[in-house]
Amino acid sequence: MLMCAPALAAGVNNVTHDFEDFTLTFPEDEYLEEAEKTESAAYFFIYSTATSSENFTNNLNCIWSSDVRSVADVDPQELLDYTVTSIGEQLESMGFKIDNMTGDSAERIELDGRDAVVLTYSYGCDNNGVHLDFKNRTLIVSDPDTGSYTFSITAANDVGMDELTTILYSLKWK
Repeated sequence: MLMCAPALAAGVNNVTHDFEDFTLTFPEDEYLEEAEKTESAAYFFIYSTATSSENFTNNLNCIWSSDVRSVADVDPQELLDYTVTSIGEQLESMGFKIDNMTGDSAERIELDGRDAVVLTYSYGCDNNGVHLDFKNRTLIVSDPDTGSYTFSITAANDVGMDELTTILYSLKWK
């Protein structure tokens, strides 16, 4: 993670955006699509135009829920196994051909003073004759003061994953 940190500071104009319960810092040329914070709906997307390919736009998105569950009570590996199975089934039900679905890591971390669970997984996807290898990182924070936030990164390349992870880990709770 420390190797990614300079990406936000060196040679790029950054903005810090206020999202009710936290802030995120990201390059000003990223595209932010923000909605109202509503139950179990997409709250925002940050699209990484600089790291995306012609076939996919790398992105960081967030979903909020008022439901609070302690991440200390979650077995990260069991959650990863469930996520990999359910995401694969969901994508295939939408007509995508999925291959090499793998759970890469599952762990608990602290993010700006709050406990979180981080899951990383990857898979190949064929759609309309285009094959992409996706990398995903999902971070879940649940707190009685703010509710639960699920942040998800989907990237089709390592540089996109690194940039969006740096943005996610710039999070500062209020």
